[in-house]
Amino acid sequence: MSSASDTDRLLAEQLLRLTRRLHRIQKRHMVPLGITPAQSRLLRLVSHYEGEQAPRMADLAARLEVVPRAVTTLVDGLEAAGCVRR
Repeated sequence: MSSASDTDRLLAEQLLRLTRRLHRIQKRHMVPLGITPAQSRLLRLVSHYEGEQAPRMADLAARLEVVPRAVTTLVDGLEAAGCVRR
């Protein structure tokens, strides 16, 4: 293996470990709030629509790069937690 590919592999492994660690930290901070990291991401996105017309589920799904059904599930959970209303 060349030195460049060794470096690329090492950087990829470190990035994966860092991503996993950040996800665990974020999840730990969200537990007391009763929301998941995905719900937190949706809340951040929805907060940018403040004062504007409520975004459509399809628009949120496109911005989050997920299928609309996934957004519906996230919104359902946030609505049950009292974080959003339709």
